[in-house]
Parts: sequence; C-alpha cells; structure tokens
Amino acid sequence: MLFLSLLLLPSLFSVVLAEVNREDVDETLGSSVLLDPKVKVEDNKAEIIWEFIPVNGSSITILHHIPGVELVEPNDDFKPRLHYTPSNASLMVKGLGHRDQGEYRLTINDQVVKIIQLRLFAKSEEVDGILGSSVLLDPKIKVDHSKTDIIWEFIPAGRSAITILHHIPGVELVEPSPQFKSRVQYTPSSASLVVNGLGHGDQGEYRLTINDQVVKIIQLFLFDKLTEALISTNSSSLGSTIQLTCKVSGNVDEYQWWKDGGNISRHHQLIDQNRSLVIPGASRHDCGTYTCVAINPVSRIPKNYTLIIHGFPSLELAIIIPSIIDVLMYSASLIACLYLHCWKMKLDKVVKKGKRWLIDTFQITFQDMKRIKRWLPALPTCNIVAMFVAIVASIVIQGAGPVPMAGLCSVLVQILALILPCAAPLIDKRCMNRRQKISKKQGGTQNAGETQRVQQHQWSQGDRQRFGPKPSFGLEIKFSDLIVYGLQVIVMAISLILLTIVFHQNSCDCSRTTWGIFFTSRIGCVVIFIVHTAFLHYVLLIPGKGKDTSGNINTDKEQKNITELQQLNTTTPDHTADPGSLPSD
Repeated sequence: MLFLSLLLLPSLFSVVLAEVNREDVDETLGSSVLLDPKVKVEDNKAEIIWEFIPVNGSSITILHHIPGVELVEPNDDFKPRLHYTPSNASLMVKGLGHRDQGEYRLTINDQVVKIIQLRLFAKSEEVDGILGSSVLLDPKIKVDHSKTDIIWEFIPAGRSAITILHHIPGVELVEPSPQFKSRVQYTPSSASLVVNGLGHGDQGEYRLTINDQVVKIIQLFLFDKLTEALISTNSSSLGSTIQLTCKVSGNVDEYQWWKDGGNISRHHQLIDQNRSLVIPGASRHDCGTYTCVAINPVSRIPKNYTLIIHGFPSLELAIIIPSIIDVLMYSASLIACLYLHCWKMKLDKVVKKGKRWLIDTFQITFQDMKRIKRWLPALPTCNIVAMFVAIVASIVIQGAGPVPMAGLCSVLVQILALILPCAAPLIDKRCMNRRQKISKKQGGTQNAGETQRVQQHQWSQGDRQRFGPKPSFGLEIKFSDLIVYGLQVIVMAISLILLTIVFHQNSCDCSRTTWGIFFTSRIGCVVIFIVHTAFLHYVLLIPGKGKDTSGNINTDKEQKNITELQQLNTTTPDHTADPGSLPSD
C-alpha cells in the first residue's frame, strides 16, 4: 500500500497544482494577449512546453524548449505571431482570431504549472445617434471585397437577428430586410455601413461577421436632439427662497449650472438631479445671469436667465424715504409761500373794501400759516441728516463705490448750504464794510446807514426827498446768498452727472432704482429752491408798478411789499395784530 501511495503522489500533486494555477483571460478579436504564468525559471536547466488545446480539437505544441537545445519551431498558425520570454516563460500571441480561442497549458519538467483559458470576443463599441438623422457604422478595418464573405446583422433588444446585407464573393448583394431597404449605404473597401432616417426601432446591436468570424459589434443608442430650453422661477423677491428650474425638450443625461460665467455660490443648492437650482434667502448678491446647460450624448443646449432681485434692503429704504420726504417738504414750503401771498392779497382787498367783519378771520388764519411756514424749513434739515447717516452706513457695510461716494458728496454740499445761513450776518457785514471802503475811495454820496437802508429795502419819504426815487431793480442779492446758490448748483451738477451714469449701468438689483430716486430728488429740491428764491426776489420784492403824478414810485405799494417780505421771512409774535393797524390802499 505504501508503495502504491508513493506512485500516485506525483499525479495527485500535479492535479492539485493544476487546479491552483488555472486562470481565465478575456480578449478582443484582432488584439494581442500576454500569457504570463507568473513564475521564474532557469531556461538552461528546465524543460518548457507550451501547448494549445482548441475547442473541440486536439493538442497543438506551440513551442518546446529543451536545455542545451534550440527551440522547436512552432506550428504554422503561431509561427509569425509569437514572442517568447525565457526568464519567466511568458508567451505573447498577436493577431488573435477565433481559431486562437481555447486552453493554453504550460508544462515545466513534465509538470503542468499553468493553465490559461483564453476567451475571445468581437470588438464592441458604443455609438450614439440622433433620431431622424444618419449614423456611420465603421468597423475600422480593411477587407478584400472580392475574397471576403461579409454579413451585417441587426439584433434589436429582445428579438432575433435581422440580416441587413450579405456579401458573397462573386455574388451580388442580397437585398436588405424591409426595415433597412432604401436606407442603407454600404462601402465595400472598409465594410462600413451608413443607416439613414434613424428611428426608435433602429436602436440595438449591429454585428459584422467576416468569413464566419464576428469581428465587430456596435451598440447603437438613439437620443433626441435637445431643443427649446427654458428656465422658470417661482419668485424674485428679496429675502425669499428662489428656485430656478431648467426645462428642456428631449432626454437629458446631465444638467450643469453657472453664474456669470463662473461656478455657482456655495450656499446655492441643486435638487432634482441638478435640474433645479435653489437660492435660500436671496440677497442682492444673488442677482446676475444664471446659465443652465443641458447635456445628452448627442447634443448640449445652454440657456441664460437674468435674475433680478426685487425689493429694497433697509439701508436703501433709509435713503429713498428721506429723499422723497425732502422733495415733499421743499414743495410744501414753496406752496406755503405762494398760498401766503394769495391770502395776503385777499386780506388787502378785504381791508380796502372796508369789510371789517372778515378782517379778524383773515388775519388769524394769516398768522397761523406764517407759523407753519416758520417750522417747514426744519424738516428738510432732518431729512438731509438722515440721508447722510444712511449713506455712510451703506458705504461702511457694502463698500465705497463711485455712486455712493458721489451721493455722500452731494449730501455734504447740501448740509453746508443749510449751515451757511447761520454765518450769513458775519459774511454780509464784512462784505458791507468792504463796500463802504470802496465807496469812500470813489467819493460816494451815501453813508453806511443809507447803504444799509438800501440793502434792507427801507426807502422812506425823507430818502426820496434826498436821493430821488428808489432804484427799480428790486432786492439786492447778498454775498451769502450767492454762496448758497453756488452750492445748490454744485449739487445739481453732481446729481445730473451721476443720474446719467446710474441709468447706463446694467444692474440686476434695485440699487439702480435707489440711486436714481436719490439723485432725481436732489435735482428736484434744487429746482424748487431756485423757483422759491426767484418768487421771493422777483415777484414779492419788486416795487409796485403804479407811479404817482411826479413820476415817483408809489410809497404805499412799496411799503406793502416790504411788509410782506418781513412777514414771510421774520418770526411773527404769537398775539394777533389789531385789525385796525393793517395797511390799506
């Protein structure tokens, strides 16, 4: 028994070794394969045999290496296609064909150390086509059309194969199946096939067989060409959650989103397989041009959408509201001045006609309206200060852009124009002293008191007797007033320039509207100021046109204009004047 066990041991060892060293290798037709046993051998001491056992065939010795003896010539099928590496006994087989499929066995010193099962497949390729168009099925080989049997077959999903065409050497092409008739163009030199008018029924596997060997398998997938892209949104309000949805006709494999030509922000979210972009808590920084790119294997289509965020942040509201109120207050001051003038004219008519019972009512109302006009100028001052604070806060938080800085400059100039009247007496006094010195040098006839009375429009009967009629040019404009007018003109110039710049900007948020309202309100306030001043200087304060027989200006009319100026521009006592003391014509 022991003797029999020793005899069977080598064979058992070989079987176990063969089981352990079995390997499967898959390759494509026409390529090369490396048969590597992954062992180290001494070729000068080891006998090496590579054998090939085809499917349903007998063993073929590829090569036989005997130590000290040259290699045995391989058979004719492998002779020009082999490359052997002695150090590791590996074998390279080139130009694989169907006949090379089978088992390869390596024997070293009469022991099988490696078995490789080689399986060959036709070259498979995936081709994408567009429904309604054409596709080229190119095997990328050269064939001898006169000596080669060529078959193109179509295998739809879940159905049997359909022969598209069959070329037999010396025989004309067989008519293709009705499904492909009149839609197929065949090129004999490359065995390529063009299929026109693709439909859903043309999707599937196309197989090329040459001389009973499958050399090419093409898997055709058909897709619709993407068209008519559209981006819709559910909201565009400031602070809301905005969802941009990309809608495309056709089969889409992938969606990509871009913002202003770059990547989207980190706080943006993509949902529904990247079909929708979600912007939580939208701010002015989220506005811009969003691009959705829909992609499938045969086409891609981009679609742009400009997102405009509607709504005003609190800082911008703090600029808009005072700007509007400022215009309203300037308008109210002008309206109050016009209304007081009309009311005074009615009061003069009542006194002239001697309707004493209406005088009390008119006089009380007139005094009340003058009190209202006295505190109206204080409101624009509050508004301009509020705008200054809001613009400074906007610059600190959002950055110092050219438009906010110009707005800040215009507000500072207006604040200076409001503060300047406080220093007007000192400025006017210095100007008057300088004028007196010039008058003395020129030998003027008026002294300082006379000049002051002319400046204050107090032209008494004695003055008329001494100097003649009062000059007819009306109120003389003071130097401090000229400075104020100049500042207002500067504000208008800044506002006009910046208003032009703002309306030529491409802004996707409401900042354009905010600064448009602001600079428009500055222009409106300056215009109202100029109209108001012109009304006071050239309507109320020009002496009466009626003249006496001597050609002198009517004193009563002139005194009435002076009284009206004082009533419109000086503080009025709280008590009601005696109706009997009112001037009369």
